[in-house]
Amino acid sequence: GMALQWAAAGLRADREVVLAAIKRSPLALQHASAELRADPQVVLEAVRRNGMALEYAAEEVCGNRAVVLEAVGDSWRALKFATAELQAEREVVIRAVRNSWTALEYAAPGLHADRAVAFEVVGQNPMFLQSACQALRADRALVLEAVRLNGLAFQFAAKELQHDRAFVLDAVRSDGSSIRSASAELQSDREVVLEALRQAPLALSSVAAEFRADREMLLEAVRKDGLAPQYAAEEGKADHAVVHEAVSQDGRALEFAAAVLQANRDVVMEAVRQERRALDGAGARDRVRRQNYARSKGTALQYAAEALRNDRGFVLAVVEELGLALRDAGGDAKRDRGIVLTAVRQDSWALRFASSELQRDPDLQALCNPIAVPGVVAPTLTCSAATWTPAGDLEVSVARLNGDAVRLRVGEDARA
Repeated sequence: GMALQWAAAGLRADREVVLAAIKRSPLALQHASAELRADPQVVLEAVRRNGMALEYAAEEVCGNRAVVLEAVGDSWRALKFATAELQAEREVVIRAVRNSWTALEYAAPGLHADRAVAFEVVGQNPMFLQSACQALRADRALVLEAVRLNGLAFQFAAKELQHDRAFVLDAVRSDGSSIRSASAELQSDREVVLEALRQAPLALSSVAAEFRADREMLLEAVRKDGLAPQYAAEEGKADHAVVHEAVSQDGRALEFAAAVLQANRDVVMEAVRQERRALDGAGARDRVRRQNYARSKGTALQYAAEALRNDRGFVLAVVEELGLALRDAGGDAKRDRGIVLTAVRQDSWALRFASSELQRDPDLQALCNPIAVPGVVAPTLTCSAATWTPAGDLEVSVARLNGDAVRLRVGEDARA
């Protein structure tokens, strides 16, 4: 291979020796004789294995179309070493660009505005529109392809397209977020906005103010993404139908509801029920993720009015549905044995959110320890949050108060 550099001049001019070296190390071409570096067949053998070997080819070979096509097919950077004529040839540049759109930097300036080349580039980097020429930024098919891949690319489209109703409708059907770059007039067009929200509910943040308070618009958005009310107008956040639909999709939406609805029993309970449904319907991995989130970040109850979080009857109903909601209940609820008992029966982890006195209650501890038997005080065990190992196993650490600890790992077969 590279040992060719120490070979005698005669060997470096020997075709068979050089071909053997190239097969081991294509860049050994640099140590071949000038005559062999000008041999298209020798160079072709090198660039088939490493396109960057073109750097060491004779100038006339760098103008050989077949050799350069092979080189840029292996490495887009090889375009740098092609002759100016081939850097200006569409097929050669497209071959390089298919490897990486950044090959465009070595293409002749004239091809930067070439439609066929631009389609190849946009396929990898939709934001190419930002540096494209005016003609390309006004090309309907090219811009629509860019928007399909990334709605943000629409901001770089020609102004006439951003004001073209038919085109904007096509754009928002491809990526609703593209409405952010539509003209102000079209951001106020009801049909355009509805199409955008159907495709990208969070595009609600970019539509005209009147639509952010419009029940039909808001319902369209929240049915696809419960968190859309964060962008609603105050009237929308106070709309019972909208907020109820939102929390039925994602309990966390209660955070964005108006205070009057955060104090509404029906709305808050629906938010809690959604979190319970999400847990019950989750697969093993997603269930662990959701449980860990609720334990560390909280449940929908944290967004309820203080009066509800301290209402014994309401909290009792909530923890019967979702034991982990004890985390977000008022202080009195965490000291209420009946509430804590109900929560622990639903989810044994809830005991961690009870008052310190109730955490030491032997009967409540027994509910958390299946190895306990009648008449025997249950050992107090502390379990870490379950985590996934790189091997795909579920692992949890279990410790006693005396410090003894063990790691339990459940493999995929056991879970099945």
